[in-house]
Amino acid sequence: MRRVTKEEKYGILLYGVENFMDSNEKNHVLIVDDEKMNIEILASILRSEYAVYMAKNGASAIEMAHKYSPDIILLDVIMPDMNGFDVLAVLKASEKTRNIPVIITTGLNSVEDEEKGLRLGAVDFIHKPFSAGVVQLRVRNQMLLVKLQQDLENLKHEGAVGILEKTESLAATEHKNGC
Repeated sequence: MRRVTKEEKYGILLYGVENFMDSNEKNHVLIVDDEKMNIEILASILRSEYAVYMAKNGASAIEMAHKYSPDIILLDVIMPDMNGFDVLAVLKASEKTRNIPVIITTGLNSVEDEEKGLRLGAVDFIHKPFSAGVVQLRVRNQMLLVKLQQDLENLKHEGAVGILEKTESLAATEHKNGC
């Protein structure tokens, strides 16, 4: 009989990544779905470009998002115990995870469900059945926005550091000159 790993027991699956921490050259995507087939489809579409890891339920998704801070989350809505809308609300309420873009993956087609997800903080929707091209493009577009946001934050930080350094330099010069 095969031994069940801790990751399998708690609904955490890793695909295309030997060790999450060694996959720094790729952006990280967390796929959350209770259906193994959906996980496999999405992973096969994305694993060539991204470090892909998965959770099979809401609680595991929240734990992994806090632990690993993925660049983006693909989140199913219809799941037992904790549905995707509840998971999204928890993620957006947490300081550590609120800025992670979440794309809802769903078979639901109502405008009300889409509006609910967007109001809760989802950035986009991917409807089932999945189209490889649509999945790749929507994830790529969100990854581009993530990179632009990171670049903007870096520029803000560099600007603040530069201003601080100039201020300290001017203060030192004034002190040295007795002003």
